[in-house]
Amino acid sequence: DRQAAQVDKRAARQVAEAEERATAKVAEAEERATVRVAEAQAERDKALMQLAMEQMRLSDLREQMEALRLEAAQLRERAVAAELRAPTTPPNPAP
Repeated sequence: DRQAAQVDKRAARQVAEAEERATAKVAEAEERATVRVAEAQAERDKALMQLAMEQMRLSDLREQMEALRLEAAQLRERAVAAELRAPTTPPNPAP
């Protein structure tokens, strides 16, 4: 009976120690996961910021391109108008 009580006590102590180790491992794993999540969120935030900056840059480039197209169209119109205003010269007679 005494031996059985000691065995039960020893088994209960081993179970308690195993539970403590398991709890510690779970806590460590949760801490590592929390750190990884924070790192991933920081990386995501950085990527989102870079994306927003690239989108703004793209928008600026589109605006510049549209302004250049407009300017080119205006220059073509001016060139056509200048040609229409230019006096026509008769063709050179053949010798």
